[in-house]
Amino acid sequence: MKIRAISLGVASVVALAGVHATFCAAAPLQPKVVSAKAIWVLHLDVDALTATPLWHSLQGMLLKNSRLQARLREIQTVSGMKFPQDMHDITVYGTAFKPRDGVAVVHAATNQKRIVNALKTNSQYQRAQYGKFTLRHWTDHGHSRWGAYYNKNTIVIGQAKKPVERELDVLVGKSRPLAIGAPLLEGLKGDMVLYISGSELNKLPTNDARSPVIRQLRHVWMRLSDRGNSVYMRAQIVAINAAAAKKINKTIQGFQSMLELAAGPKSPPPVVWRARAVDGLTSHVAGNSVQVRWSIPNKLVEQAVRQRMAAKRHGGGGSH
Repeated sequence: MKIRAISLGVASVVALAGVHATFCAAAPLQPKVVSAKAIWVLHLDVDALTATPLWHSLQGMLLKNSRLQARLREIQTVSGMKFPQDMHDITVYGTAFKPRDGVAVVHAATNQKRIVNALKTNSQYQRAQYGKFTLRHWTDHGHSRWGAYYNKNTIVIGQAKKPVERELDVLVGKSRPLAIGAPLLEGLKGDMVLYISGSELNKLPTNDARSPVIRQLRHVWMRLSDRGNSVYMRAQIVAINAAAAKKINKTIQGFQSMLELAAGPKSPPPVVWRARAVDGLTSHVAGNSVQVRWSIPNKLVEQAVRQRMAAKRHGGGGSH
């Protein structure tokens, strides 16, 4: 249970998913945190998220969710971390499209002694030294995990040992980080809550590229920001050529039309919600790229969360 709580502490944030020793406040994605070899990256600024009007609206509903509150109390007991105020930001990236290649850099206020003591109770617990850093291994539901403290506010976690070591080398300056202006950071502009970027997408292994659309992509980035009364998404999809970009744009617009056509007077709430949500979606082609803008009113997001929580209370899955 203790080990599960540690993993949930990271997983919960990802689902909502330039560190230095003197780093005392969260910040937008810092290139110094990410290896120059990275081909995908995700950054969530929890401090920015919890400052938004939407978060303040949702907080009341979340506080009434007994299951979520029990989970957060468990995380706090094991890690000493109070969510959300002690979780500042998280960056996840990989140098390949393989789960064991990914690494998470978590900036949070935690009780290191409590976490280490909890890890020691795991049957697969190991420790290894890497320079001045102590790496620790444990398993969570049969899945291997490696982690290390870079400093008291920065934790590096991965499924395998090598990615954790690689990230520690980046943080101490032994390995090259992403350069300012790198393609992976092209969409990193202005204030944002969430940023996701990936390159070489058309090189995904065949068994992973199930969608024909994926095979037409070179690079995609997306950022999510707060617009006061709405959530705003800005994205760019770079295709292998202009013809592919036009087809991708038609796919987006066709998907939007399908959702809108599916919603009728007697449609169930989730179907109506989807149609209303895509009403603020626009896209157009520019050369070999598709530019996407999507604005969703906060009230629609709140409605979706409320419907999802109600479905879970009644044993339904419900998804949007």
